[in-house]
Amino acid sequence: MPKITKKQKYWLEHFQTAKASGISLAAYAREHQLDAKRFHN
Repeated sequence: MPKITKKQKYWLEHFQTAKASGISLAAYAREHQLDAKRFHN
């Protein structure tokens, strides 16, 4: 399994939490003051 960077881990954790929340990524990003575009990079 390849190692992931701290930055990748940060975004992966947010992505997983957003997905589990049942709300859209855009809504999750707004609620957590994140740039929604970053989820797609």
